[in-house]
Amino acid sequence: MISTTLARVQSNLNAAGLSASVFAKIAGVPASSLTESFRGARYAGAQEEARWLTLSVRCLELINALRPLTMEKGAWEPLQMLLEVNKQPQEVRRAIGAVFEETVNANVS
Repeated sequence: MISTTLARVQSNLNAAGLSASVFAKIAGVPASSLTESFRGARYAGAQEEARWLTLSVRCLELINALRPLTMEKGAWEPLQMLLEVNKQPQEVRRAIGAVFEETVNANVS
């Protein structure tokens, strides 16, 4: 049985469309440790689970901010970069909106 925190992490990853192996790379943990925790075979500790939850929420927010764009399956580097430079979802949304606004304006002209 997994903790409520880990269940929330899994839910966030599912909503974001991120695999456990991609998330493990972003979180800087071995994929086997993460999947063992998700299976209930390993306890990572409350602090590590809380870190994973915080990180999964950030990933979900950033991926939602990128919509309608999507990331290539298994591509974690762009998301990692956004996390490392501490980009906020609002900043990403504005940038994506600006790209589409420029495209629409260019097609109208």
